[in-house]
Amino acid sequence: MDKLKNIINKSSIRHQLFIMVSAGIIVMLSASTLTSTWFTNQQVKNILLAEGLEHTENLARNSTLALLYSSPENANSAIQSTLAFNGIDGLAIYDREHNRFIFKGTKDLPLKLDTNITASTEARIFYEDDNYWHFIAPVILRTSNDEMDKQLFKEEKKQDTLGYAYIILNKKTLDNIKTGILVNNLGIALIIYAVLLVILNFIIRSLTQPLKYISDVMRQTAQGQFTTQVNTSGPLEIQHIADTYNRMVKAISERDNELRAHNIRLEEKAIHDHLTGLINRIGFEESLTIAIDECKKLDTHHVLCYMDLDKFKIINDTCGHGAGDELLMEISLLFQDHIRHESDILARIGGDEFALILRNCSIEKARNITQTICHSVRDYQFNWDRKQYSIGVSIGVIPLNKDTGTLKDAISSVDSACYLAKEKGRGQIHILQPDDKDFDNQTSQTQNSRLILDAIENDKFELFHQAIAPLKTVGTKKINYEILLRLPKHQGEYMDSDTLIESAERYNLSTRIDQWVIEKSFNLLNQEDCLLKSADLCTINISPSSINNNLINFIKSNLKKHNIKPEKICFEISESSTIGNLKTVKSFIDEIHILGCLFSLDNFGSGPLSFGYLKQLNADILKIEGILIKESATDSVSLAMVKAINEIGHILNMKTIANSVETDSTLEYINNLGFDYAQGHAIHKPTPIVNN
Repeated sequence: MDKLKNIINKSSIRHQLFIMVSAGIIVMLSASTLTSTWFTNQQVKNILLAEGLEHTENLARNSTLALLYSSPENANSAIQSTLAFNGIDGLAIYDREHNRFIFKGTKDLPLKLDTNITASTEARIFYEDDNYWHFIAPVILRTSNDEMDKQLFKEEKKQDTLGYAYIILNKKTLDNIKTGILVNNLGIALIIYAVLLVILNFIIRSLTQPLKYISDVMRQTAQGQFTTQVNTSGPLEIQHIADTYNRMVKAISERDNELRAHNIRLEEKAIHDHLTGLINRIGFEESLTIAIDECKKLDTHHVLCYMDLDKFKIINDTCGHGAGDELLMEISLLFQDHIRHESDILARIGGDEFALILRNCSIEKARNITQTICHSVRDYQFNWDRKQYSIGVSIGVIPLNKDTGTLKDAISSVDSACYLAKEKGRGQIHILQPDDKDFDNQTSQTQNSRLILDAIENDKFELFHQAIAPLKTVGTKKINYEILLRLPKHQGEYMDSDTLIESAERYNLSTRIDQWVIEKSFNLLNQEDCLLKSADLCTINISPSSINNNLINFIKSNLKKHNIKPEKICFEISESSTIGNLKTVKSFIDEIHILGCLFSLDNFGSGPLSFGYLKQLNADILKIEGILIKESATDSVSLAMVKAINEIGHILNMKTIANSVETDSTLEYINNLGFDYAQGHAIHKPTPIVNN
């Protein structure tokens, strides 16, 4: 039913009206045809029955002499005239003893009639089956004059039954007539139906034509093809609809023209940088897509350059954003002095990042152009507030040819090339070569970053733990644990920790990793069946790039969410990472102390951090660099350093940990030196954290 409704709703009003009215006509004509046929059939049936009775009566009347004188010849005329009637398949004359006297026809009749035939003076239907009517009439001896009968027959029985006339009438005659009547009636109905359909189509078309015209116009309007005026002739309702549409489309047309003009202005702004007037990242990616397609289809050669300003952030932070904006405008003009305006495409795609497409250009020519740009930027002096500032630019260069991959591949490659240029010392150019080992390493970092991002988003990291055992100077038997992060690469293999940290830092993923570790660790500490639950302290490593107010707030909210005691958590940062972020790290230590957590300085002795800075950091735990621990057993200088660090740590009320304790002899050795804790394979190898 629903499908039928959908089909009807998808058709036009004209078709719906035509179908509905024509269906009504079909029903009406069918009913009238069937009714007329039925009445006609009844009339024909009655006529056939009347004629059958009449023929039976005539046969009986004309068979008197044949029975009276036992002479069949006297009934021949009556028999022939009776058989001539259409549909009579057989007749017979029976004598008064009910024996068959005469028989004619194709349908056999009984040799003897039933003796219980009801007496009757008139013809009647004696019997009826599926195929025949059986008529019977008595053959009575009488005069043709009623007055004479009265005189001859004084008694009541004035008639003498000589026998019976018997006729069978085939019902096929009626069926054939019925079929003919039905065919005739259907033919007439079809003619009437065809005439009515022609009239109906004309009427409906006349009524719906204005609506169809308006519908077509509105469909064109929906596709943006505005017709200013619609003919308002037609019925009153159609006039109202057309008039309303005309007013509406006029308003829409005016508004559309205004929007088109406005959109043109917006499109110009959308693909151009408002500050420098160069095309922006959106416009540049469109241009780069076209350039890549040209290389593939026409086998042309272009060059893509990625330019990142050096020292821009210093000027922007020192002199303000106004100075930064002015510097960007002047640098963009400087870039434009070295390109071909009729073919090359220059864009500003980020804060201090520019991109350049050198069309139909060789790598060697691109090298000369980019070197000239580097020299010009290096020699450029930016004047602001009576001071002069120098900057530089690092440029990554890649060729564009038929082997170039997708837009994303090209941007990733040139970004990596620019990063390698910065790694060379900034103000440099790095041209990507097919056998570029530096690029292969950079590509590997890119792939690692994708693995890291996938692990963050799909919870694929694994947490390990390593015991930090107390020594005899501590006076406690409880073991602390350091929580370690591992990233599975293949079955049974994990990404190297240094590679993980380097790739995370390169692609600014460290903060997300640290947040993942903190939340997962706190969740484990909240589980009764986890071995970490029994530890006095759990140490979590974090990156200096993660240290900001957001991380503090994240730690605070998760401590509350998982109901963790702050004194059970220690955050650890390496000495080498602290050197360049001393002020930030000191502020972070103060903030976690307010929360009630502890801080550990890792790998102390691996860098140039002085004991004076150690005093400022106010750390709770000092973990000694593992190499120093190993070397102190055989090297007197290393031994002196280890003793000094351990002693100063204790003076500053810091617990000391000897790292990388790999043998039992080393464990005994550092125990004698007075360390508080030891960590290494001699005590416990890193193992996955599993619930008990």
